[in-house]
Amino acid sequence: MTDKEFKKMKKEQLLGIMLEQAKRIEQLEEELKKKDEELNSRTIMLEEAGTIAEASLRINKVLQTVQQAADQYLENVMLLNKRAEEKAKNNPKEE
Repeated sequence: MTDKEFKKMKKEQLLGIMLEQAKRIEQLEEELKKKDEELNSRTIMLEEAGTIAEASLRINKVLQTVQQAADQYLENVMLLNKRAEEKAKNNPKEE
């Protein structure tokens, strides 16, 4: 609306327009608040995802180390078992 049109309007009409504008402002503020909450939620999720990814990498490293230790242990057990079998073959017990 132009300035002339506003000047020709009655106070009741102007007040009605102001009330409509106030309602619209409230609606927009509420929408903005919701969008801000969504954005904050996504930001938190992204931060948590980064933290979870870092934790997963650390856990994977620990599990890899544990697997290597277990493999080494089994290898040693098999080697000791093989030596014991060879020793038993070389030194048969007399019955």
